[in-house]
Amino acid sequence: MKKTFFSFLIFIVISANALGAEKHRSEHINDYSIFDVKHFGALGDGIANDAPAIQRAIDTASYYGGGTIWLPIGNYRLVVPLVPKSNIMIKGAGLGAVLMATTPVKGAIGQPSGDLYNFSVEDITIKGGVIDEGVFPRRARTYTPSFTSAIFMQGDRMADSLPHIQNITVKNCNFLNVRGLPVFFQGVSDKVLVTGNYFENCLDPGFIWCESVQFIANIVKKGADNGVSVSRGCVKAVIANNIFEDVAYWGVWCSGFMGTAGPQSFSITGNVMKRCGYGGVALVNGPQNGTVTGNTIDTVFNGPTDQRSKTHGRGVWITPLTVGGEVAQEASQIVISGNLFRHIARGGISLSGAADILISGNSFINVGATDTTVSSVNYNTGVYTDDYSVPGGGLKRIGLVSNSFVDTRNISFSNFAYAPAIRTSTESYQKNNTMLGFRQPLGERLAVGGNTDADQSLTINARPGALRELLFQTAGVRRWDLRVTNTAESGSQTGSDFSIIRRNDNGSVAGYPLIFSRADGSVRLVEATGKLGFFNQAPISKHAAIPNTTGASVATLEQEVNNLKALLRSYGLLNL
Repeated sequence: MKKTFFSFLIFIVISANALGAEKHRSEHINDYSIFDVKHFGALGDGIANDAPAIQRAIDTASYYGGGTIWLPIGNYRLVVPLVPKSNIMIKGAGLGAVLMATTPVKGAIGQPSGDLYNFSVEDITIKGGVIDEGVFPRRARTYTPSFTSAIFMQGDRMADSLPHIQNITVKNCNFLNVRGLPVFFQGVSDKVLVTGNYFENCLDPGFIWCESVQFIANIVKKGADNGVSVSRGCVKAVIANNIFEDVAYWGVWCSGFMGTAGPQSFSITGNVMKRCGYGGVALVNGPQNGTVTGNTIDTVFNGPTDQRSKTHGRGVWITPLTVGGEVAQEASQIVISGNLFRHIARGGISLSGAADILISGNSFINVGATDTTVSSVNYNTGVYTDDYSVPGGGLKRIGLVSNSFVDTRNISFSNFAYAPAIRTSTESYQKNNTMLGFRQPLGERLAVGGNTDADQSLTINARPGALRELLFQTAGVRRWDLRVTNTAESGSQTGSDFSIIRRNDNGSVAGYPLIFSRADGSVRLVEATGKLGFFNQAPISKHAAIPNTTGASVATLEQEVNNLKALLRSYGLLNL
């Protein structure tokens, strides 16, 4: 009897627990599949270890096919990373829902235990242990024990032994003071979208071996590395409408690394990069098929405050992939258009090992503050090359069209709009570029028309009474002018005569060898010391006057005719 009664009590307890658990589960399933972590035992007091409770919520939601893990306002301390599951969204109360750690933890959300699909994180804050402030941009940091990363995971695009990871979203989250990469996605298939987030005092949000990266409308401040790194093995990338401010290295690193090429299809559009240490956009190790458009790159230093070097300070940097010192893949088919480059310490765009690069419609303002040498071609220059072995030899089909180069400073530092090696590189071209205040001439290569084009023309137009000139220089000093004079036009074809002007070594006028009259077509040899020769005859000075032969004898006339024939021969007008 006692045994039967005891068995009955056990049955009652088990049944009650089962009913309670089922009621607990059904509450969350019926409430639009929202699983409140506090219902699973999380305290959010910053003291208790809330990782087991939050993981229970994730596992329960996964058991029922997915759902939203809700983090109310609180500080949720973790001692191990949370393990993500498919079809799960971890969502919180924004700045008030904080994942934190007070001991070393690899990350807040870590590697999945199996294949992972359709996982997202929204509206939470992950706070690390970096504690220093100070002058930025800066590389060095001090920190207390906490997360190394915030979100990290590795998929099978890196290695077959890893789980398949596909379709990851991180949206409207805050990443504060994380010692390492706040998000580090590796080998993710299909889409990884990071949008609307705020990153401060972390390393760079990073992506490698991902199929399609979208980094959109984020704010990154005081980064200890790049603003964002879309690096080796990534295939497609969109980096758009972000703000990168006071980052130690590059605003955008869209490049290869460690012997692997950069992304092969990319768009970097509408970003603002301000006060970067190394530069604005890095396209190194042979990225291809991309655009850099509509970005503002405002103020680039010669490195972060704790790593200054005059070699740093570029707006955009483009290089090939090299293996064993040889070019394995050029950076190619890239359009850089409609960007603002302002106060860039070294120079605007640096190229090497590149082909089919179109640089158009950009504005370069006050580029260069590094080297005061006027003749320097790879410092203080709008577009230049770092190919020192054969300057420009690694460049092909570099187009510069409709760019503006301006130095507004009281003392100009800008040298060349584009370096001579850029201008003379293989099949490269320049058209409709303008320059003001630079210390070296524009030097634009001009070509009008093509092999099969119809009639072409080159026009130099001005108001009445103005000079119209075509100037020829050596090292920036004038040598010859072709000029339409500024003599006022008063009717009857008067004025606007054509002249040729020669100049001294210092560029001053040496003389006017020829003037052509528009009124009557006459040609004047103007200079008293001028010489004249025809048909490759050595030029000679004006001959003395021939005496008057009126009433002269036949012998005298014959002699004067012979003198005249000799004179014509000396000018090259008669055969010997």
